[in-house]
Amino acid sequence: MNIQIYVNENIKGKVFEQRVKEVIEELGVHADLVITYKQPECSCHVFYSPALIIDNELITSGKLLSRDEIVHHFM
Repeated sequence: MNIQIYVNENIKGKVFEQRVKEVIEELGVHADLVITYKQPECSCHVFYSPALIIDNELITSGKLLSRDEIVHHFM
């Protein structure tokens, strides 16, 4: 599984990053995690951070997901 997150270095971004890492560890997901702290230079339609992309599919952009919401996307 390929996971990318795009975050700013503010509290919202740090919380999102930590939640994603916790969910990956909790579920035992084998994944390549890439964390980017700047606006992506790609056509993945990320306009706002935080953003979560799983296997090249944009899951969310601009919303701080709860742990339960993140878990839902990994199931």
